[in-house]
Amino acid sequence: MNLHSPSLTRVAATLAFASLAGGASAATDYAEGWNDGSTAQWTANTIDSTVAQNGAGGNPDGYLASHGPAPGTFPIGARTEVAAATGDFSGFLWTASFDARQFTGIPTDLALRFRFQDPGFNGWRYDFADLPVANGWKNYSVAFDPSWSNAQAVGNGWRTDLPGGAGSVSWQQNMMNVFSTEVRLDTGTNSVLGIDNFKLVSRPVPEPSTYALF
Repeated sequence: MNLHSPSLTRVAATLAFASLAGGASAATDYAEGWNDGSTAQWTANTIDSTVAQNGAGGNPDGYLASHGPAPGTFPIGARTEVAAATGDFSGFLWTASFDARQFTGIPTDLALRFRFQDPGFNGWRYDFADLPVANGWKNYSVAFDPSWSNAQAVGNGWRTDLPGGAGSVSWQQNMMNVFSTEVRLDTGTNSVLGIDNFKLVSRPVPEPSTYALF
């Protein structure tokens, strides 16, 4: 038997890809408004930030507040590993949305980030052009297709965490095994970011067009 035949090579590559994906459970439609007095399994996204549930002042009612340190400029925000918002996103088209408000501080970048598999990997992120402000809540929304190629993901505004994709896998691999979902803000000192009404909504992939036979 030729152990280096093309067919065996393809099988090995397929098995390696399946192993990398890790057999993650499927993500499902998810919504969180932080109205029950808890952080709902959302935690601080960096060692420099903290999160707390505030019972009033959201859009409406409660919201999740992320606090940054002083002095310095650090990323703040919140992340979750809850099963509904992580795992395997493949097989559907998705829209992620949330409301954000910058209560204090000056924001420089707001992103939605999907991290791959475990803490040893980076991920893919979408940077929103519009930044949160202090005088009201803004809604942020982005649609994505887990089956995109890397080039398609980049063309739709997504990027890997570090230049050249260091510590990241392909877009498709990432979306087959999401470790954490995160709202991430780069900001200045003494910052407080509010997050409310986070949603992940799926819809079926359209069937290929059917053409009449003449």
